[in-house]
Amino acid sequence: MIEPYISRSQDEQFFADIRAALEQPQSCPLMFQAWGVGGVGKTTLLRKVEEQHPEAAIALVRFGETTNIDSPLPLMETLMAEVNERFGNDWPDVFTERYHEYRTAIEAIKTQPADGKSPNDFEAVQAIVKAGTSAAQGALSVASAKPVEAIAKGGEMLSSIITIVEKAKQLLQQHPATKNDPELRELLCDPLPKLTELFAQSLIARSQQCPVLLLLDTYEKVPLEVDSWLCRSLLGNHPELQAARVRMGVVGRARLLNQESWRKLHQDQRLLREYCLNKFDEPKTQDYLAQIGIIEAAEVSRIYRVTRGLPYYLNWIRERQLCGNPIDFSEGNAEIVNLLLQGLSDEQKQVIECVACCLWFDQQTVRYLLSQVKLEQQPIDFKTAADSLNWFDWLTRKTFFVERVQQRYRLDDVARDVFRQSLWNRDRGKTFRQVCSILAADCQEQADDAVSRGALPTLRYGNEAWRQAQAEALYYKLLARQPEIQKQFLACLLEARYLGQDIVVQLPYGWLKTDESEIASHPYLSEETRQFLSQIMPAIEHSWAVLAEDPIDYEYNLVRFGLSKSAVDQAIQSCLAAPTIETLEGLAKYAALFYKSKRCLETQKLDWLLRAKIQAEQIATPIDIEFSSGMFLWDIGKSLGDLGRYKEAIDSFDKALDFKPDDHYAWHKRSLCLGDLGRYEEAIDSFDKVIAIKPDYDSAFYCKALCYGLQNQVELAVDCLQQAIELDSQYKERAKTDTDFDLIRGSDRFQALIEH
Repeated sequence: MIEPYISRSQDEQFFADIRAALEQPQSCPLMFQAWGVGGVGKTTLLRKVEEQHPEAAIALVRFGETTNIDSPLPLMETLMAEVNERFGNDWPDVFTERYHEYRTAIEAIKTQPADGKSPNDFEAVQAIVKAGTSAAQGALSVASAKPVEAIAKGGEMLSSIITIVEKAKQLLQQHPATKNDPELRELLCDPLPKLTELFAQSLIARSQQCPVLLLLDTYEKVPLEVDSWLCRSLLGNHPELQAARVRMGVVGRARLLNQESWRKLHQDQRLLREYCLNKFDEPKTQDYLAQIGIIEAAEVSRIYRVTRGLPYYLNWIRERQLCGNPIDFSEGNAEIVNLLLQGLSDEQKQVIECVACCLWFDQQTVRYLLSQVKLEQQPIDFKTAADSLNWFDWLTRKTFFVERVQQRYRLDDVARDVFRQSLWNRDRGKTFRQVCSILAADCQEQADDAVSRGALPTLRYGNEAWRQAQAEALYYKLLARQPEIQKQFLACLLEARYLGQDIVVQLPYGWLKTDESEIASHPYLSEETRQFLSQIMPAIEHSWAVLAEDPIDYEYNLVRFGLSKSAVDQAIQSCLAAPTIETLEGLAKYAALFYKSKRCLETQKLDWLLRAKIQAEQIATPIDIEFSSGMFLWDIGKSLGDLGRYKEAIDSFDKALDFKPDDHYAWHKRSLCLGDLGRYEEAIDSFDKVIAIKPDYDSAFYCKALCYGLQNQVELAVDCLQQAIELDSQYKERAKTDTDFDLIRGSDRFQALIEH
């Protein structure tokens, strides 16, 4: 039997617009998005696009199914590889060639010592591997110019990150794979924008030979990082793609133009056209059923009531027909869950409803869940491991709506929606919340097994297994409506932001959006939680810009992220309200106090900083010297210095040195404060500490020269200035206009040094 296809007006418009865009690209949008509820036929729509364009080079990825596309670089690699299948290997593209060089260099750095003898510094390697993202990217951007000068001017990077970046840059300059290739070193330090540029160039070059279609399915599962890159980097920064025969088809449950970033892009460049896919009406359902041999009017009417015209269920009826399993509508039951589960026992139905609550599952998950949850009967008593294996085998092999995702299983999106709703309706959500509580406890136990609950935050957030399990636990706790879940979620958000691991809260937030396109209408969250998550959304998705950046850049956030000032201010208020901060503990409370010092009135900054300092003293530990010294050095000490509270800043720098006495950055910052207080002799002694630890620290020599200059000690000032210039010639130009040298500017030796 040929698979029937019923075309709707939106489908035909989608096909026609893509065809026109490939023929006359200059006058047509670059992206076409079809959206609608699960099971409405979005994947089928993309399959029809493929069939209609045999002349095109087509790449198709399915988020949540296609492996290794959780960030922009591997997504570009996957798309370009599929496009290149059309051309073979005779015509390599610039992106693939450069990306191969990038990956080869990364692998060489990870596996081969730079000097051929000693092992590589693991942290330095990690900094390179992570280049282009979050804190490492920010640190590399600063370091690419002059990291010491950035620090002297009050940069926000933690000393540990700066140290890692310096090691990474030295490693790149020394390693055989990169030392003779400055362009490759530059690429490694900032891969994403450069490779995105090459990706766009390669697509345009390919389109000169044949049309190029990039198709993205199940876009509701797209990682936040990928969505941001696609909107702001690929499409937002490469309008030249619109003039080429390159087009993108995207399908998903959520309407893209509901997001401010996509709406802003569309307003500025008109790159997007959208189509809302609707279910079949009764005449189209009748047409479909006629094609599979169901024509009796009463039966057609009954099927329409049961399926609600959703293509997913109509296709399922067709598959039952093909297998010789007629559909029994004798009871006239309009519940779609019974339609899908005809022939199964009540216990089997309840098992599937419970498993539908899982993001994914394996045998251990099923065994644990079914032994804990109270069904209408008793929990399943697994007498042997074979019992749970038999249940798992039945679930994964005998039910058509269970799909394999890498090494685990899940119900397909539409079936999961239906069965969760069925479980919710059973007792107005009581059993649903019970199941989610059980899953939350299981995930929390997995997180605690990965890293104990009492371990240092840096250990927990630095462990990938802990991050994944904790994210899943938060997701289930939100659905279970557990007490104080909002407080727990906020605490994780603040800790994750401070430690640069926002993924811990971004994952559960993204899964909730996958469940329902809008958090504000999520059917299983409490109204209070829906409002809470909606209000703090900017801090979840863009925590650095909302919480940490100082001062906050509202215009940049609007242009770059589509965040209005009112939305940002609401998120800040929800995260950092004074009563809320008082309920927090540990690192979460410290991070909240420190971020509050950036988001308060100028007259209140000192008070919040001093409260953060007290909290830092409570959580600082010699077990983690980088973390502890960083709080006093780059957070509190630097911020106090910016406020002109130099004595308090010096005290904070001294506390940083208690943990890390050989930290030349801490000595340097302490020295600058002493100089600002006019205590030049003490400052000079402190700068000498810096130079003893790091003899090539050019800024220390320059600042020491300033101290001598302010005391009118010409010879000593010029000696130090000369050493600074020998390390970096840019100090010669700075000295020409630096007013701290005014007392000695007229001396012959000073003039000779800066003029020749």
